[in-house]
This record gives sequence, structure tokens and C-alpha cells, in this order.
Amino acid sequence: MDAPKTQTAAGGATAKKRDSSAPLFAVLAACAAALAFTVRPWSIWMDEAMTFDVVARPWREAFATVFGKGNGVSAMPLYFALEIAWCRIAGFGEYAMRSLNFFFAAAALAGAFRLAKALRLPAWTLPLLLLNSVFAFYMNDARPYAAVYACGTWCQLYLLRHPDGMTRQDGAWFLFFFWIGCALHVMFAFMALPYAMRLPWRRDGAAGVVKAQLPAVLAAAPFFAALGVYYLGFVFSSAEAHETGTRPVAGALQIAYCFANLGGLGWPRDAMRAGEFETTPA
Repeated sequence: MDAPKTQTAAGGATAKKRDSSAPLFAVLAACAAALAFTVRPWSIWMDEAMTFDVVARPWREAFATVFGKGNGVSAMPLYFALEIAWCRIAGFGEYAMRSLNFFFAAAALAGAFRLAKALRLPAWTLPLLLLNSVFAFYMNDARPYAAVYACGTWCQLYLLRHPDGMTRQDGAWFLFFFWIGCALHVMFAFMALPYAMRLPWRRDGAAGVVKAQLPAVLAAAPFFAALGVYYLGFVFSSAEAHETGTRPVAGALQIAYCFANLGGLGWPRDAMRAGEFETTPA
């Protein structure tokens, strides 16, 4: 008599688990439909014109431009590699260039869904993650920001789903998505600061963290080192193309300082922009 009760209880638990996922699936589908309508074939703006200028070139010339010297697009190598390949399939129109964001939106949707389930968040929180004005705006922009947002969603998942400390598997996946984000855009590297402050510590302290994550860190180290060398070369090549090229070290430091400012570690962006247009009264 006990066995049927056990099976019934197990079946009830499974049904309850499925029922708890149903609202999340419904809201997820609504978010996906809403995001699908955010992409429009409007005229491209200045930054998208830079994207078009690169992807519309012949294949080899496009990649040579991305990985060339002193190019701003060199700070987004993985994104431009994906965009160049995608435009060979979808075309070079406004909508075609922006349609790559559908893949990034799908990744963000999946990450947000898993994050909501892991943290047992109510279904209404998903629109806050997916339909916020920033993400909706950059869905309609042929630039890497929707992709970076998706990577950030997955990084948050592996940071937050185990509050007592990251497992070895979670640490490996976190490093994977963090590397992808950095390869999409160099500015994603600044996320290391808030991520480090939010890093969940294991109950066995720092020694436990080192023991658990050391294999993943050692495995990821060559990939991060290669990306770091690439970006270091980008900074110095940009310095050579800059007006301070006669002083390459000073130029590189200036560019690094600008990146730090844009990463929120210096003057606010509005103050930097306003400073460019200040005039001295006569």
C-alpha cells in the first residue's frame, strides 16, 4: 500500500514542478514576441554606419579591417566576426544587419528563464530583465550590446544560483561566458569588478574557493591571456594612430584612461562629452 502512495506523491511533485514553470514559459513567450517587433528597418545611424562599412567589404578585407591597426572596431572582434558571417547569409540591409540580435535575444531569454527558476523568482520579473528600455533599444542596433547583455545574463546565473558558493561546474561556465563577453566587446572586461564583489564565497572560506575554481581558472588562463595580448596590441596600435603617436606609451595610457572613464571609473560620460564643447568666454 505504501508504494502507490509514494508514486502518487512523486507524480504530484512532478506535476507541481511543471505547473510552476508554466507561468514562466507563458511570460517568456510574450517577451520573445515583444522583442521580435523591436527590430525595424529604420535608417542606420552613425555607429551602425561603421558596422556597415566593415561588413559590406569583401570577406578578407572585412576581417583585415577588424584585426587591423588603429581601428575602433578591433575592440569588438567576436561580434564583427559573427556579423560579417551573418551578413553573407542575411544580406547587408538595415534589418538584415540588426537581425543578428535575434540570436542574442534568444540567448538572453534562455538565461533569464533559468535565472528566474534558479532564484525562484515570480513570472512577472522576466519582463524586467528582458523588456527593459536598454535591451529593447539595442535590439534595434547593429552593434554588440545585445550580445553583451545576453552574456551578462548567463554570468549572473552562474554567480547567483548557488549563494553558498560557486560549484566547479558553475565556475567553468561563468569563465566561459565572461570570456565570450570580453571577446564581443573589450568594455565587458570592466564587469570583472562588480562580479568580484558579488562572488559567492563558500562556507569553507577562501581556501575552498581556490580549491574548487583553480582547475577552471588554469584551463581558462591561456584563452584570457591570448585575448589580453590581443587587446593590448589594439591599445598600442590605436595609440600609434592617435595624435600622441610620437609618444606611444603616453598614447596607450591615455586610451586606457579613456576606457576606464567609459567603464565608470573616472569622470562621468556626460562630463567628458560636455568638456569637448566647452568654450572660454571672450
